[in-house]
Amino acid sequence: MGSKQQYSPVINEILKAERNKYPLSDLPYDCKVDDVIDVVVRQLKKDYGAEAQQVYYKNEEAITLQILPATALQRFTTHGRQTYLFDDDLSTLLSEQSRETALERYALDHLPVDTFFVERKWHDSVGFIFTYIASSDFVLITDFTRQGKSGFVKKSIYLEADRLIKTLDLSGEIYVNGIIDKKDDVVELIFNAMQYIIYLTAINAEIEPVTKQAITKRPIAPAINEYSNKTQISTVGYRFGNEYRRHKRRSAEQSSSVSHSGGGKGTKKTPHIRRSHFHS
Repeated sequence: MGSKQQYSPVINEILKAERNKYPLSDLPYDCKVDDVIDVVVRQLKKDYGAEAQQVYYKNEEAITLQILPATALQRFTTHGRQTYLFDDDLSTLLSEQSRETALERYALDHLPVDTFFVERKWHDSVGFIFTYIASSDFVLITDFTRQGKSGFVKKSIYLEADRLIKTLDLSGEIYVNGIIDKKDDVVELIFNAMQYIIYLTAINAEIEPVTKQAITKRPIAPAINEYSNKTQISTVGYRFGNEYRRHKRRSAEQSSSVSHSGGGKGTKKTPHIRRSHFHS
């Protein structure tokens, strides 16, 4: 990967691929699910006139599958286009964290911005948009995996924020792309996403440039230009990742001599994620 100035985040590819699928410019700034449905209905009436309702019901399932991803993309586009680009090794370590870690209400109320993209590597996923809709106290997590050269498969999970607070409550219904789903991979995706959100809201998270407001109350005026047409990139955990990789190289070089001598003196500990990163 090149420097962060030269690197084009994957969210730009996603926006390009999805640009013609959703009339995002017709959606309001503080977009909600019902707003997307209204846009779809208006477009159908424009295209099909009196037959619009029949067309809607005939294609209701296909339309439903697109509503939540469209909501996430619209909010990302109009809420600052903030992207957090995670170091690969930090990403691997976060993905291996305990499944039981849940959010604190304080962390959710002090998110860097209410909608942002987390670029990280996990299985076939390239990243996810996290959205907190404060007016209804719901969370929307939209994950993206590649499909072919320029396409993406979208999986949007919509659930009450309270189910992510203190103790993860994933025992009830979970809406995935607008349809009730309770597959193990959906639950696993929620657990995975939580590790990144908790890291970003920790006071000592390594973010550059800093965009987070976790230490103080959110100011009335947003710290990020909400109508920016340029993706804002913050790198996350790169100093940690560099030190981690240096340690692994040193350990590999010393392993042979240490095994013959029965141990070494002054061996540095492996850099690790302090538990304080997971608590505000």
